[in-house]
Amino acid sequence: DVPDTSNESARIAIGGVYTVTMNMSPTIAWLDILNPDATLHLPTMTLTLLDPSGLTNDGTVRGYDDGTIVGNITNHGLFSVRGYNQYLQLNGPTVTNHGVMIVNPEHAGTYGMLRVGADVALQGTGYVRLDWSRAYLSTSTDMTLTQLAGHAVYGEGEVRARLVNNGLVEADVAGATMTLNTDPKVNNASMRAVGGAIMVVDGVAIDQT
Repeated sequence: DVPDTSNESARIAIGGVYTVTMNMSPTIAWLDILNPDATLHLPTMTLTLLDPSGLTNDGTVRGYDDGTIVGNITNHGLFSVRGYNQYLQLNGPTVTNHGVMIVNPEHAGTYGMLRVGADVALQGTGYVRLDWSRAYLSTSTDMTLTQLAGHAVYGEGEVRARLVNNGLVEADVAGATMTLNTDPKVNNASMRAVGGAIMVVDGVAIDQT
């Protein structure tokens, strides 16, 4: 029986290296990925989690083919957002990231994008890495991503999101550019370039009051 109703939950805990691929868009209570060698593949589907515990990940979540997660997330492992013109959308309202979320590690296609589809708080001790010039961090229209203290966004590519930054946004790839564009930002902490990297503000307001 595959969990697919609101009073059911799921746990990926069996040992070994394997991938679980969603071929439907279930609404369930919660999902725990406890096996660090397991991968959840979200192709074009929406995973809706109703319990406040939401998704807890100790393995890998692969955002391929425009998947969406609705509900809270706690990540201790890896979220990997594929290139090849695809995105992973997170609707929160809370994403607690103590691991890594990497965007377009294949360095492929027109873009790979991590997108926020609602007002989301991004917290934890982990980071988002924009891994190529065509790696994007974005928000849907009129939605805001709030990065809390202790969390970071590193790399190159484009920070398109309507962003309130209370953490760190850092261009850190020598000779490469991180561009802040598309939607306005509020910076209450640090946005910087280090180690020969370049940060460009392109046509957007940044409120640093």
